[in-house]
Amino acid sequence: MRTYCITTLIIFGFIATAVADETNYQSPIDGKSYQADWRTYHPMNPPEIKASTNRVQNQGIRLLSTQEQFSRSINVSELADFIRKTEHAIDSSLGATNNAFELVVQTTLTKDKKPFFEMASKGDVSQEMLQRIYDNFGRLPDYRSREDDLKYEVRFMIAKKP
Repeated sequence: MRTYCITTLIIFGFIATAVADETNYQSPIDGKSYQADWRTYHPMNPPEIKASTNRVQNQGIRLLSTQEQFSRSINVSELADFIRKTEHAIDSSLGATNNAFELVVQTTLTKDKKPFFEMASKGDVSQEMLQRIYDNFGRLPDYRSREDDLKYEVRFMIAKKP
């Protein structure tokens, strides 16, 4: 069971690295254990974090559903755009705060309901900030899968203002 294919990597702009001897992954979001032949995806050319434009940096995407499920249930370029919009929703939520923290966002896509988001955080972040981020997720487009329920996690680092 693989988590991505080469065509997906090119569209997302991410490169894969095999995770040695890791067949189980325990999500910090739902506590469930996911088993697969994991590959972790990181940006090929990560952008510089600029306080004036974007303090949010995507640290990688982990598919929790199989590559086959993703292949038959979504358009990869639309999913990449949805992930970018998720990142923008986080960035626009930060306001004047100068917090630095790590945020893991688990997204579930289904064919019958709007996307469902769950989060875990680590670092200097208030409940109010997390609620503001979560509320902004509710303003994202209603993106759904065609067939299977799909789950993925994206790890974000939020930098302090320089």
